[in-house]
Amino acid sequence: MILRKPYAFLIKYFRLIHIIMFIVFSYLVFSLRPIYIFFSDYVSGNNYMYFENMAQKYISPILFVMVIIVMAMAIGIYFLMRKKNKPILFYRLVIIYSFVLLVSLIYFYIFFKSLSNTNYTPLRLVINRDVIMILYYLNFIFVGFSFIRAFGFDIKKFSFDNDKKELQLEEGDNEEYELNIKVEKDDVVNYLNKQKRELRYYFMENSKFYKIVGIIVLSSLILYFCYSHFVINKVYHENEEVKIGNIIYSVRKSVITNVDKYGKEINKDNDFLIVYLNIRNIGSKITLDDQQFRINIGNKYYYPLVNYCDYFDDLGQCYHDSSVAENSNKDYILVYKLEKNYKKIDFEVLKRKSSSYDYSRILLSYTIDSKKVVDYNKGDVFTISNNEYQVLDYEILTKTSYVYDECKANKCNSYTKLVSPKLGNNVLVVEIKNLSKLTNEFLKNYVGLKYRNNTLYGSDIEIIDRYENKIYLGITSMVHKEDKIVLIFNTRNTEYDILLKDGVDE
Repeated sequence: MILRKPYAFLIKYFRLIHIIMFIVFSYLVFSLRPIYIFFSDYVSGNNYMYFENMAQKYISPILFVMVIIVMAMAIGIYFLMRKKNKPILFYRLVIIYSFVLLVSLIYFYIFFKSLSNTNYTPLRLVINRDVIMILYYLNFIFVGFSFIRAFGFDIKKFSFDNDKKELQLEEGDNEEYELNIKVEKDDVVNYLNKQKRELRYYFMENSKFYKIVGIIVLSSLILYFCYSHFVINKVYHENEEVKIGNIIYSVRKSVITNVDKYGKEINKDNDFLIVYLNIRNIGSKITLDDQQFRINIGNKYYYPLVNYCDYFDDLGQCYHDSSVAENSNKDYILVYKLEKNYKKIDFEVLKRKSSSYDYSRILLSYTIDSKKVVDYNKGDVFTISNNEYQVLDYEILTKTSYVYDECKANKCNSYTKLVSPKLGNNVLVVEIKNLSKLTNEFLKNYVGLKYRNNTLYGSDIEIIDRYENKIYLGITSMVHKEDKIVLIFNTRNTEYDILLKDGVDE
């Protein structure tokens, strides 16, 4: 293979290369100015006008191409000047500046891409402004020097004719040399050893320059990794706040369950994930689509189901396309129907709708909702929903009555009310301390009775009446003959078993 050394080409087009560098640096002046103005206005006014494709508008692909072109030219001229033992400081600075500018443009491009959904601190904005300001004004220096090198403004020092003459174009700079494909093993080893020695000497001679470049490259990679991992692609956890625009989200907790508010199994083939979500609005009123909250399990996505909300309305208000008032803070629940095979679960919140949807991820540390049974005796104090209760006494009667007073027009009369169950049933009279704190709905859905191997729930128990601290329940007459009777308060998570009777002769 026949190759040609590039030095003659670089010498021949020395002026043209510097003219191109001058044009590129001039273009960079006009391209960096809008970015500098944006950050200056943002810092001074603390606001900005967002628009679609903002990143492409401020940092176009041609800008990256221009920086790469000037870097490539500077590297070529750097090796030419080094070979000819000419000053190389200017080209070293151009290479370093071009590399730093390229990394900075990548960072600013990511910044503009994330601007619509990330709230940056004033310190970060000031740092961004100062960085782009330094790059912007440094660019003027390179415009001036590249102009001088291109057009020979300073005859004594920077004349192109002097440059070309001092570079001493030789025949060897343009000579052809043969690259022999067939090689001997010893020749390869000797050649590699020679190149290794020369490379080591070369790096020793230019160690300071490459140390600076290495530090810049390493710092840029670390900065990019940290920014990408901890800002752009940060994975949040429960109770951490996620700010998207003027809305702040946080998952208070998450629970896996398969029972409804009455403790009954909903579906034997599926589980249900309940996400307790806090939504805080620090801006104006906004309506959110509940479909922007999804669950990611192994890249399989689940969206909230509103038709299951009634099963879990005891846990909180189910979110469904609700409007979030201005400067409000409210808790909601989201219900997801899951398949049984789940492990790692991510809760994702939509950051913005565009050609590609972006989500913020919250890793859920969910708990499995397991039911426990707590045993009490008659007279023991037990707590439900932070309220204390106590079963004081009970009776099983065929029928009963109680006296109550009724006052009208400052005149009170006493009346007797007869309490009778359905045909074939008895009346279970239970005296409960703080009975007034238990609603009729709660008693209807949560009260049960155990006897022998049977359990009565729902329609098996008739809520006949309640007065003061006594509740009158219609139950089957078979219960009266049992030696063990247990009153049940069957909530979602806990079954409270209160032993009313234990023994036939009681």
